[in-house]
Amino acid sequence: MKNPRSATDWRLSRQSAIIGAISLLILHTIFKQSPQQKPRGITIYPQFKHLYNHDVYWELPTKSPPLGVLIFLHGCNHAAGDVFPQSTRCPKCLGLPEEQRTRKLAVNHHSLAVVAISSLQATHEGKGCWDPQHGTTPGQDDLSSVAAIIENLIADHEPQLQKLPIYALGVSSGGSLALLLPKVMQLAGICSQIMAIYPQELESVLNTSTRLQQKERHFKYPPTIFMHMPRDIHTASYVKQDVAALQSAHIPVEVAETAARPLTSNFLTLHSDGQISHNLAIGIVGALQLHNLLDTKGFLVNDPRKSRGEWVKAVEPVTENFLSLEPDKSPLMTLMNVAFAGHEIITSGLDSALKWLEHGGQGDLARWIHEEETAEGLEA
Repeated sequence: MKNPRSATDWRLSRQSAIIGAISLLILHTIFKQSPQQKPRGITIYPQFKHLYNHDVYWELPTKSPPLGVLIFLHGCNHAAGDVFPQSTRCPKCLGLPEEQRTRKLAVNHHSLAVVAISSLQATHEGKGCWDPQHGTTPGQDDLSSVAAIIENLIADHEPQLQKLPIYALGVSSGGSLALLLPKVMQLAGICSQIMAIYPQELESVLNTSTRLQQKERHFKYPPTIFMHMPRDIHTASYVKQDVAALQSAHIPVEVAETAARPLTSNFLTLHSDGQISHNLAIGIVGALQLHNLLDTKGFLVNDPRKSRGEWVKAVEPVTENFLSLEPDKSPLMTLMNVAFAGHEIITSGLDSALKWLEHGGQGDLARWIHEEETAEGLEA
């Protein structure tokens, strides 16, 4: 005699499978009726030069004269081209969503000239980290190269940028290099994202600085803001130590933390820069819900970097071949990393961070970030 409970469980399991299949079919149909939103017409073509063995891309504001320069230093497995949209004139560009939001915010809202530089490794291998070791020959080490690139770029290509404040924004590996740049050049401010360095390294920069092969010279350490994700406990602990070191040296320093957020269709649409349509976003979120990869509040259950096989399998029927799911090239994976808030470039609060740096490390950063987040919530 069959176990009645087993029969019931089997029927429920079969019903769930049928419902799941129907749901995927509906999501697929919605997507088919309104395919991936086409990227907006590309009107941004960055300037490009190969300087000191590094790929260098830059863009100047067009609506008003530049008020400063923002050096953008990418993270590992990335390159400078991630900041600009891909086109026939920029084949190495990827136009990743959060990188593009960073560039647009700096250029359009802060009138900053954005200079994105690829590390030596990224320039020659397509992607890679920064080597923080300090040499004295531009073109052979990353640190001295960045200083020489900015000096050459301003002197020989963009003289209108002379005497303007120079800021550095680095992500992950790029953040470590940004924190070391005062060894070799004068900066007006540093924004280090998801990265801190050993306190003893920072203290050595604070105590002594040299520049290239010139006579020893001290560069004043600038106001610094750390933007990080507390979920990364290791980085958070070093941020705390670096903040203490800067405070002891009487350097203006601030911290902006980014927490996990629900992965919603509105978030995917607003942050994808036109690469994910609203209907596609609905389909993606629905597929993740169907596979129990989002909790009841819409938060990702697992780290997307460590559970890639699961979520790719879930969304492939919806995205098909219209949206890249390749690591570090996928706009969807980038935004999932942002939502999970483990280790990813940060744009929430960046407007306020740049404002704080432009004010010389002065101002009510917490209030500015609150106002920025409120405005973003209203937009969503």
